[in-house]
Amino acid sequence: MKRFMLFSLGLLILATFNSCQDESLLPVYHTVSVSSNTPSEVTLKVGESAFLNNELLLTFSSIGADSRCPIDLMCFWAGDAEVKLKLSKDGLQKEVVLHTGLTPTAIVFDGYEIALKNVFPARKSTEDIKQNQYVIDLKINYNISSQLKQVYFIDANSEWMIKKDMLVVNSAAIENNLLVLSVSYSGGCRDHIIDLYAYTGILKSNPPRMNLALSHNANGDMCEAYVTRTIKFDLSKIKEYLGGQVGYTGTVILNINGPDGKPIKQSPVTYKY
Repeated sequence: MKRFMLFSLGLLILATFNSCQDESLLPVYHTVSVSSNTPSEVTLKVGESAFLNNELLLTFSSIGADSRCPIDLMCFWAGDAEVKLKLSKDGLQKEVVLHTGLTPTAIVFDGYEIALKNVFPARKSTEDIKQNQYVIDLKINYNISSQLKQVYFIDANSEWMIKKDMLVVNSAAIENNLLVLSVSYSGGCRDHIIDLYAYTGILKSNPPRMNLALSHNANGDMCEAYVTRTIKFDLSKIKEYLGGQVGYTGTVILNINGPDGKPIKQSPVTYKY
């Protein structure tokens, strides 16, 4: 009888504890459906997450340095805020940093294009912003089969984004501000995700050079059809990036590596802008 009373008391205490927990401490998840035809905008507070297409968990971890110009001051530069995001998919967990005023402002991961649009609240010179006050707006698109894609910036810490499935580059040419690639691969049963990343930093030469890397995610496609397709990459972000650097205008040499880390046979490519 005594044992039964102790057990009942334990259940009562546990039930009381659970009912008294602060719901604000529990994680907040937003389920989001995203496709290439219906990009979505997501607003997150620090600690909140968006579950994209029931496969990719995106969490707003924190704000790093925040040097944005206070709205009550005049500044020569708009400043920058570092937004730290955590990505979790298929057992992989990685942290990425997006910026409001520096590069990168957006990333692409397994076909998901994640772009930072705004950081709130605006800074004031007389007030400090606490972490739990920050809110971000993100624009998310699922861009798998599009024939026109953006180039996204990475650094050495983000090389894990590059997927290394076999890809043959048949030709590479610059048409206006587009890098046009003819590529081939084995498959035919699943969506293949092909992206192009540009490394931040400029190699000093005349003309200057930049390193780019192709990424190919075959999604485990075991079929044996030989698929050939044309993909166009918009180089306007590289043009904008170079335009913000003193002394770099007109021409850049693009060193392009395949997913295997080796230069494609058409590399380097000269881009005049």
